[in-house]
Amino acid sequence: KRQGMFLSYGITTQQPAEGHRAPLEALKLLEGSGRLNQRVFVSWDWKTTLNLAYTLEDIENQIRNRGTYESDKVRPNYVKIFADGSPGARTSLLLRHYVGEPDFLGEANMSTEDFAEAFIKFDKMGVGVHVHAIGEGTIRRVVDALEKMKQANGDSGVRHKIAHCWMLTREDIPRIARMKDVNIDFSPHIPYPHPGVAATYPPRVGEARYGKMFPVRSAIEAGIHVGQGADWLTANPTPNPFPAIEGFVTRTNPDDPSLGQLNPTEAISLEQAIRLCTIEGAWVLGAEDELGSIEEGKFADMIVLDQNLFDLEDAKRLDRIGETHVLKTILGGKVVYDALSERR
Repeated sequence: KRQGMFLSYGITTQQPAEGHRAPLEALKLLEGSGRLNQRVFVSWDWKTTLNLAYTLEDIENQIRNRGTYESDKVRPNYVKIFADGSPGARTSLLLRHYVGEPDFLGEANMSTEDFAEAFIKFDKMGVGVHVHAIGEGTIRRVVDALEKMKQANGDSGVRHKIAHCWMLTREDIPRIARMKDVNIDFSPHIPYPHPGVAATYPPRVGEARYGKMFPVRSAIEAGIHVGQGADWLTANPTPNPFPAIEGFVTRTNPDDPSLGQLNPTEAISLEQAIRLCTIEGAWVLGAEDELGSIEEGKFADMIVLDQNLFDLEDAKRLDRIGETHVLKTILGGKVVYDALSERR
């Protein structure tokens, strides 16, 4: 049933942010029985509450033996690392103090040295780190550690990702751009005024820093490969990418335009927003030679929509992008979702 929901939104490939032996065995069973109609780039849990059932040695052995589960549809080659919580909950490291708390910057989950040690270890294992980082200070610390990883290991060819990046600063954007095979995603896909975020962030970080969040355009222009993530179910009610595309282009909430815009100078073009959800997303996953565009030699993964998004751009109706519906979803040349059949 959940696969059907993803396919109805045109999602052929996803990266779950949690993984360990049990869900990997389930994916293996689904694929073996011909019922897996998704490509899944699994991020293994590491030092999270979701893998308390395992010792650290056990989970790292699972990661080392990940090849047991690897196939065209399952790629378990990433590890999830939580660098912080969120500034709205005062569980992120900032570069300047929290509003009204001159002695409190917050904290990240590990020191720069501990992050670097973990990054170096996993990079040597051929595993990409998928790092949750939201606060500006946390992101700075993660970038520092990634630079130390590069100094230690050189360019290994392993892809690494900083996820969320809400408070990514202009100073850190060129530093990320200079590192080969390091990329980011902006998730959840709400680069626009969101009632929950607007209620919790300005009181903690101030209106000025809140107004600079999600510097998508600056990251792209710096040459960083940028993807988008739904962060579903954690912070977003739907993984549907079309409201995300609309939000990236308009910086306006598709459900409530009356809330205005968030950091509108960071709006991107429709073509750029589509690339975030297709070829750039494939690059972030290290699969741009197989996924993300319709080309000879790639997996035949594609979707058919009920409207041409570029016609909406020509008609100056970008506010209708979020209303887009998927008519067909095709995985490996096989139709795995047909809206007409679903309605019958």
